[in-house]
Amino acid sequence: MLDLQHLLYDKRDVPIAGIGEYGNMKYYVAMMNERLKYLRKESRITQNQLAQFLSVDQGMITKLENGTRSFSTTMVDKICGLFLDERQ
Repeated sequence: MLDLQHLLYDKRDVPIAGIGEYGNMKYYVAMMNERLKYLRKESRITQNQLAQFLSVDQGMITKLENGTRSFSTTMVDKICGLFLDERQ
């Protein structure tokens, strides 16, 4: 099952720094913002390409990466599927 954890692990399936140290959801959401930007850049995907994939505008991607907007469950599923497929 694809879930939040897929966004929080690196390509070697090693947790990124700090995961598990904190049990609160705000911590994980903050990590998702940073992780999305990292994975997008590592995969050489533009904000516009990711926006098209998620059926949102490019401004939404900027807001997600900056932490000013929250991820929907649908977005998390799609993002996890995209980057999980690229890692295999």
